[in-house]
Amino acid sequence: MEKLTLKTGLFEDADLIIQAADAPVIDLTKDLSDADWDDVLDQILDCDLVITA
Repeated sequence: MEKLTLKTGLFEDADLIIQAADAPVIDLTKDLSDADWDDVLDQILDCDLVITA
């Protein structure tokens, strides 16, 4: 199963969630270009499980 973790900045204990998820992380708290957002959406659609941290 392919997993992906999105770091949103909504959770105080995001680092703990990220460690437990053991999956690639995309930091959505950083400024992303349109091309970056396209890549993020492609990765979300390609994975089986999205974890929000």
